[in-house]
Amino acid sequence: MDLKLKLPKAQPGDVVYLCVLNYLKWKPVCGELVSKDTTVVFEKMGLGVVYLPQKFKNGMYYPVGAPFSLDKNGNKKFYSPSEKKCSFNMMQEDGYLIYRPNKKYVLKYWDNKWISLKRKVYSNTNILLFNDVPKNALYLMVPEYSWGKERPFTIDSEGNRIWW
Repeated sequence: MDLKLKLPKAQPGDVVYLCVLNYLKWKPVCGELVSKDTTVVFEKMGLGVVYLPQKFKNGMYYPVGAPFSLDKNGNKKFYSPSEKKCSFNMMQEDGYLIYRPNKKYVLKYWDNKWISLKRKVYSNTNILLFNDVPKNALYLMVPEYSWGKERPFTIDSEGNRIWW
């Protein structure tokens, strides 16, 4: 799918990269020039993915927009943490999140960097409850024994977790 983005934080002539989270680092998958009206068009982008637009400067990548998802139908949704809060349960889920007894888990959310929000210790309940979490964010659950393979997720309006 071709994707057009308006990026007011980017300057005309900048090269903006769309990045995906891989081993807990944002890795570029493609790059395009920003036009005079601060838009950029990326061709043939994959669906069912979360992207972060970034530019490269002085040997580092810097976000120039919020992370966003392209669902399987090509619908785009941006994730910027809100001042409004929510609560949700993090249940174990085969293939994505298997809890280990007495291990610490950290919930993080993206706001131009990963911000640690809550730490919980799993105690054989199959659920970790998180309160006072910013709504409309991109989240990451990282265990103390992480190998860097964690996947980001979002919470939809019904409270369902969507893995990206």
